[in-house]
Amino acid sequence: MIGVAAVAVAIAGGGPAPHDHAVAAIVPRRAFIDDVPTQVLCTATLVAERAVLTAGHCVDDYGRGTLELHFGPRLDAPTHTRLVSDIVLHPQYSPTTSAFDLAVLWLNEPVALQPATIDPTILDGPMLDRSLRAVGWSSGERRTGQVAADIVDISTFTYLPDPHMTCRGDSGGPVMATTEGIERIVGVTSAGDIACEAWGAAARLDDTIAEWIAVAPAKAEAIVEIDAVCSQSCTSDAQCPGDLICADEGQCTVRGLEAGNLADTCHGNDACGSGVCVPMGATARCLDPCGDLHRDPIEPAGGCRIAGADDASGAPLRTIASWMLMMLVVVGRARRRSAPAS
Repeated sequence: MIGVAAVAVAIAGGGPAPHDHAVAAIVPRRAFIDDVPTQVLCTATLVAERAVLTAGHCVDDYGRGTLELHFGPRLDAPTHTRLVSDIVLHPQYSPTTSAFDLAVLWLNEPVALQPATIDPTILDGPMLDRSLRAVGWSSGERRTGQVAADIVDISTFTYLPDPHMTCRGDSGGPVMATTEGIERIVGVTSAGDIACEAWGAAARLDDTIAEWIAVAPAKAEAIVEIDAVCSQSCTSDAQCPGDLICADEGQCTVRGLEAGNLADTCHGNDACGSGVCVPMGATARCLDPCGDLHRDPIEPAGGCRIAGADDASGAPLRTIASWMLMMLVVVGRARRRSAPAS
């Protein structure tokens, strides 16, 4: 969060950031539309219609089908939701330093929002004590605060409280400077002191960042239709729609769920015969498993229930999938500004 620095009692600092429309919360990918995100993993910023800039350490342990982005001032009322279909770390990223602690998340479809502007050259001028603005997420709300530039080098810069400071959940969020009345991103929040009182560090945007962001991941020639998952095979994740992955059986599937067609749109699990309404970014779709949900119940041989082996309510499918997705969540490093598990 953005908090007031160097005080004896923790006092919420900064304030809400309702107008930073391009800044989103990174949350674990939901398997069911009725699930409400309770954890913000990190912050990210829309810099092109499908490209979102964040910190590399926020996403280096995650793969396709594990993350989604929520745009809006509050987590419980997102204005836009998108899936993360590809994760690309900066070519020089290392988990041991804030230098090049950058990544681009490619969304499954464009967002109708104005992307933020980046400018790697602003930090080339005098920056000592210059006021900067940071934006990040805390307690389900997008917040902003002022910090002051301190030490600037070729690939990172540090900042001091002015009077606010970045904290857990702000990793990946933008640090911005204003020149000639225009605010631009100059860095991405990476680390700071554990008390969120003394200093913060950001990965500086380099001269190649615009070119790097402009290169979208290549798409495979063969694309499986979202409503024909059961009848069309895949050989790689790139052939699957949205953020679906290609399972060992050669079918596209939502990570953690049984493969199935996603033909009909829905607004809740109760609207689907299978009891499973899957978020797919801007929409949600009923999952119609390729297997027969109406077969006779099977008694498990062990202590675990078999997904889809009970009645048609979809409860076993939901239980197993929720457990599997929960196991995908990785606790952020202590030195980083990533949010702790809640």
